[in-house]
Amino acid sequence: MLTAKQMTTKIGGIRKSSEAIRKNVHEVLCNASGHVFEHKDASFFTRLIDATSGVNQTRIKDWIRDNGLATWDKKTSQYKTNKKARLAKLEEFQDAHEFCLHLFTNVPQWFEKKEDNDEKEKKDFDVKAWAARQYNAHPDQLDAMIKELAKYKEKAKLDLVA
Repeated sequence: MLTAKQMTTKIGGIRKSSEAIRKNVHEVLCNASGHVFEHKDASFFTRLIDATSGVNQTRIKDWIRDNGLATWDKKTSQYKTNKKARLAKLEEFQDAHEFCLHLFTNVPQWFEKKEDNDEKEKKDFDVKAWAARQYNAHPDQLDAMIKELAKYKEKAKLDLVA
């Protein structure tokens, strides 16, 4: 078993390694985006996703979707160039170097929390969608569900009176 000092040293090493991994992934993301910009080749995104098991791939994929000029092709299970997004960036930037520089300096890194989008807005309750989910999950229990809901409806009436 490791001593407390040894575990502290290991944890410090993990922290440094994690920071290095995040920075390396971000560097590859920005440069792979530049590669798409210049060569129309999004294969480096696929290779990056394949190489990053154990890392928050959802955030990486979100960053690619938002900034990488590429989209996920479900049929081939790989990234393809988003032609429309690429053309828009070709009009906005002179070359791949300028585009990469923009990504490094003006775009949040993939692991940074988004203030507005990370906390999903609470959606209004959709009673029709809820009822459909309940029915689809347990169609044979429809009468029992209605009976139980009626009890809650009656209880709500009593609570309002009291």
